[in-house]
Amino acid sequence: MVSADNLHFDILGLIFAYLSGSDLVSVSLVSRAFLNSVTPRLYHALVFTHFHAKRYPKTVTPFASLLKRPFLAVHVQVCDISSLPLHKGQPNQAFLSDCTKALEICVNITKFRLTPNVLPNFLETLSKKTNLKDLQVNASITTEQAEILTSLQGLRSIRLVHCSWCLMNLFPRWISVLSPTLTHLTLTLTPDLNEVILERILIQLPGLLSLHIRNCMKLEHAVVFRLLAHTPLLENLAVSVYENATTDTSSFAELKNLRLLHLDTHNVFSTATAYNIWSNIIAHTKSTHAPLSILTLQLSGKLVLSDTIVDEILDAHADTLTMLRFVRCGVGVSKLREICSRCGKLEKLAVHVPVKELNSFVGAIGESRSLKLLVDEREVQTPSGRRASLNHEDVRALMAVSPKLRTIISDSRSWKGSGDVENLRITLERLKTSSFPNVMSFP
Repeated sequence: MVSADNLHFDILGLIFAYLSGSDLVSVSLVSRAFLNSVTPRLYHALVFTHFHAKRYPKTVTPFASLLKRPFLAVHVQVCDISSLPLHKGQPNQAFLSDCTKALEICVNITKFRLTPNVLPNFLETLSKKTNLKDLQVNASITTEQAEILTSLQGLRSIRLVHCSWCLMNLFPRWISVLSPTLTHLTLTLTPDLNEVILERILIQLPGLLSLHIRNCMKLEHAVVFRLLAHTPLLENLAVSVYENATTDTSSFAELKNLRLLHLDTHNVFSTATAYNIWSNIIAHTKSTHAPLSILTLQLSGKLVLSDTIVDEILDAHADTLTMLRFVRCGVGVSKLREICSRCGKLEKLAVHVPVKELNSFVGAIGESRSLKLLVDEREVQTPSGRRASLNHEDVRALMAVSPKLRTIISDSRSWKGSGDVENLRITLERLKTSSFPNVMSFP
């Protein structure tokens, strides 16, 4: 007779793949068989966030826990540290010691993400991780430290913030070693990245699929678009544009495989400047027949999109768009209605939801037969410091008019719907972290 306890571990693993967090812990207490099956998932990732840092040292960290059970380190594949506990204003050295010791025994680490600026503490340990494929760190390091970092081989994805000039000088040499494997590259807030270095990098990466160059002041977007001639397979592009940027697209490379485009515009003091830049880029993606499915437009200051820009986006990519995100740039209700009616494949939309003028917004959303997720992009508070929020009836009204819309995210809350319009059941969950990286798949 077959029971849950004598099911094969692989089958139990597939079942438990649908669980996370405290549910996994609860399952592990059921029986020894369940514990053995759920253990690889419980220890798959070592995650430390601001939530944990506030409770240190009262709560045992995952690193300290692993050091007490080193035989479980074989299951760890991901290390994600986004915050640090402090002692007298400095990173807590006892915590960092536990982290490095725990990382040393994790021989199967494939992904390492470190947001705080403490990379030197981990460099020697990382240099021994032969299975590492995904690296995301703050790279403000010295020449000697950069030599250690650039010894890493076999990486598929690199995401670096605040790269020092020491690392930038070594970067092209490092890329020559990584060129057979590297497919995703992100460089953010790197003032020493210039046209010469970027060309030396991209010329060695003909198989690159994803490139994000953001907030690098010495690089105009036109330079980035021109150098994309070296990466003909590129599918994912994020780039920053500035007030004094050129609007000439004659030197832009063809973007025949581009599926995701993120444009964030900085230091723009007139709407005409931003619209002109965006218009030229959209015209280029249209002329090169880019199969764009995800588009993000982001401004440094809140503006309302002109009807012309929306028309150009729809004329170019209405048939292929599945996700749209407008950050600090509003969309008029009439144009939102047109977006929902013309984009037949649109599944995810992030846009400002005007709670006080919801009826017309609901009517616009009702034009979409494909929308599954709506995210409220809101930046501005009311003069009193408070802002109107979506309530249960607002959410029900939105879900009732769009047949597939069953998830709405607003004010760090996630509303979930199930059932048809007549039997619609709505539940509310508070999100602990930003929803965009997980549910919107935007850079």
